Amino acid sequence: MNAPARGNTPVEGFTASREQFESVIGFLDGTEAGSLSHSEPEDRLQVESRALLRRLLQDHLDLRRGARPRRHRRDHAGLRPRPGIPLESRVVLL
Repeated sequence: MNAPARGNTPVEGFTASREQFESVIGFLDGTEAGSLSHSEPEDRLQVESRALLRRLLQDHLDLRRGARPRRHRRDHAGLRPRPGIPLESRVVLL
């Protein structure tokens, strides 16, 4: 479970997630968490774990965006924008 996802190299693009995870471990392993009541570290861990999951998802989406070519924006009628004409000002006649 400690092994990286691909071979012996760490997965690229999840640096922020790893740093946030290490921060959570640092809190739980530190003296601050040891001096709190049982519910206080649990409450903080709930908040920190949600933030970590959001960071993991954002890192994943960032990797996906970089891995595939960018698609052209399209307006509500499915038309590609033309240079110099904002999508908001275009009129589509049906």
